[in-house]
Amino acid sequence: ARTMSPRKSFKYVYIPCDPACAMEELTMEIPEGREMECLLDTLKEHFRNASGTLGTSAEQKALFRKQLEEQSGKKIDDDMMDIASRMQMVQPVALLPGGKATNWEHVNLYVDDRGISKGLRRNDRACGLALECGAPTDIVGDAFLARILDDDDRFERHDFTLDEMSSSAPWVKRAYTLQIAKKQNSGDVQEQIRAMGGMKDAANVMNLQDNLPEPGPPPGSIDDTGSQLYKWSQEGEDVVVVVPVRETTTKADVKCVVKKDRIRLEVTDAPNEGERLIVD
Repeated sequence: ARTMSPRKSFKYVYIPCDPACAMEELTMEIPEGREMECLLDTLKEHFRNASGTLGTSAEQKALFRKQLEEQSGKKIDDDMMDIASRMQMVQPVALLPGGKATNWEHVNLYVDDRGISKGLRRNDRACGLALECGAPTDIVGDAFLARILDDDDRFERHDFTLDEMSSSAPWVKRAYTLQIAKKQNSGDVQEQIRAMGGMKDAANVMNLQDNLPEPGPPPGSIDDTGSQLYKWSQEGEDVVVVVPVRETTTKADVKCVVKKDRIRLEVTDAPNEGERLIVD
């Protein structure tokens, strides 16, 4: 079991998308046994109440459907669309990626994952901060900034204060250095991929194609073995998978096995056998 911090509260920063509104330093009390979930639960409620400027609700829903279909590669019917529309997810954006180099300290920006379909305005201050951290991102809607310590054995919420909202803050400089190094490493990986492409061509000539592994589906995709839609979000090392189910589904119908290198999720009361396996 993970070790949780004994602290009872933590500070985080609110960055409104409206430039006329000042940024705020907020304090959250940690409910007993809810240290991991408390922030996301609060932000979901905030984003659920956020309204945008993009036309009517029908136009927003149409754009949301288009985004889901582009992400899944499948047609989203009305029933699935209704379920997805009731979901509210929080999208974490890693500004300071946690790891050994940061002593497992993570600084994340949290945004509304439906901000674009709602037609929310661009958050210039949040975009500027992401750019300073070497992680340029187009952020719309309100944003929140928080710090955690997560090394798989421990999970702790640490304070993030308003006076750290500066391009000269030590964490920003460290984030920029790590993000640049990450991009350089990514470039090295691309070189390896290109080399593997050449290897694959050689394998075709030598009739060895069957011996080369095929790439799997990307994280967050729809599993080809079923038609269930699922969404996921990640905070540090914690991944949340959200699956729409029938009203009659109970926890006994949900089977989840998590291992070091895979996750298997089934909903055993799905009406069709081919729809029971959600993630594998």
